[in-house]
Amino acid sequence: HIVPGFPGCYAVDHTENFFLATTAEVKAVGFDPHRAQSREAHQEFFTAALGRLRIAVCGNIIVGHNKTTDSADNKLYEKQRQTHQKYKTMKVKHYLFKDN
Repeated sequence: HIVPGFPGCYAVDHTENFFLATTAEVKAVGFDPHRAQSREAHQEFFTAALGRLRIAVCGNIIVGHNKTTDSADNKLYEKQRQTHQKYKTMKVKHYLFKDN
């Protein structure tokens, strides 16, 4: 569905990587407080938001990372982006058994 008044934007249920929202709307949806969701709960957030948030993707907008940091900052950033197997296992267990 095209979003009227916003050329190149389409209504969707989910967006990848980056989104903007008002604080009140995000708080209304909420986040799972379990530590398994502390780093990677993107999909779970949008699933919980179905029917509650209006979401659009605009193909004509690009958001990039600031690449002007020094090498020490970059090493720390890259370290934080790595997801270890122990965390992945905890996340899968939480996802599979949270409603049981």
